[in-house]
Amino acid sequence: MKAAIYPRLSKDRTGLSPNVTIQELECREYAEGQSWEIVGSFPDNDISASRYSTKPRPGYQELLHAIRGNQVDVVLCTEVSRLYRRIDELIELIKLAEHTRLRRIETTDGNGYDLSTGEGIHNAISAVNNAQLESRKISDRSKRKKKAQAKIGLFSGGRRPFGYDYIPAVRTNQGQVVEPGKLVVNEQEASAIRRTAERIIVGASVRSVAFGLNEQGLYTTMGNRWMGFNLKRTLLSKYLLGIRPYRFIDPETKQWVCQEYPATWPAILDVETHERLAVILNDEQRYVDADKKRGRSYLLTGIIYCGVCGKPMVGTGNGKNGVYTRAYSCRRYGMNGLEVGCGKITRQAAPVEELLRQAVLTALDSPQTLKAIEASEDDDEFRTALVVFR
Repeated sequence: MKAAIYPRLSKDRTGLSPNVTIQELECREYAEGQSWEIVGSFPDNDISASRYSTKPRPGYQELLHAIRGNQVDVVLCTEVSRLYRRIDELIELIKLAEHTRLRRIETTDGNGYDLSTGEGIHNAISAVNNAQLESRKISDRSKRKKKAQAKIGLFSGGRRPFGYDYIPAVRTNQGQVVEPGKLVVNEQEASAIRRTAERIIVGASVRSVAFGLNEQGLYTTMGNRWMGFNLKRTLLSKYLLGIRPYRFIDPETKQWVCQEYPATWPAILDVETHERLAVILNDEQRYVDADKKRGRSYLLTGIIYCGVCGKPMVGTGNGKNGVYTRAYSCRRYGMNGLEVGCGKITRQAAPVEELLRQAVLTALDSPQTLKAIEASEDDDEFRTALVVFR
């Protein structure tokens, strides 16, 4: 008998779990006791077999490929729920058993399903029905738990939100929770959020503020650089108000519904500031008529250069004491996260633009300019350009 081993672990948050390896060793030991030849092991780590999962199972697909290649007599796993929890997957195996050498599905506890007999197929179908029922129970329990946690304002888990640190739950030696995990304010990040909100309210663009955070080395909690879209999403999040949102699908309307509960963590922004941010950041009027040409706020972007590194300077701004000031800066990093300048020079925009305006007017009024115009009167290209200009 040629056996194919299929070990699987549904969830591995650390990426270091030995569970899949343990399953494989158990299957190998069982196969040796049966004097079966092992043709391969096809593991799937951190992948669910539930009908609620949308993540593909590459190991399972390789297993099917081996079966179609007539390399497998029996599929071996520690539990039948490791192999499948969906009836359509079992039907696929039953059909493969009709025209390949596949005959059995067996578990290391000695339970087997002979796919060449009616009784074996019936028992296999019963097993997958029981697995589906258990999967549904687990899903329902998880939903009830999340709802209960939301009602008392507990953090939903996952990666910590920007502005807060996560303190893990305190547990007994038996694993019982003595004190649930909680969020506490990260003062450095919280101060950055407040400064960011103030700058945007007084007129700074989200993009320029994102650049400022990146230049300070304040990245997202995933270690990524800030962009306009993720900074906007963060600033509009209700958790900054000390609110715990809970989203679920209404069983009657089948539409997503969001309920809000007081959170156990303190707010970083007040309601008034958050509402003003929402008005600015959700102003869709800024995006309509996008084909219309708008006046540039920074006429010299990319035209003037840094006196230290010689790289082009770009328009930026700064909000202080409720006043927004336009400026040109040498940015250290570009949108792709690569270094593009020294980041050492910033100059207020108004004086620089006035200096350049005066220089241009002075040059146009100079005798040298008049001579250049007179010398070019017979230049057809110059005459055409002059007519267009007029």
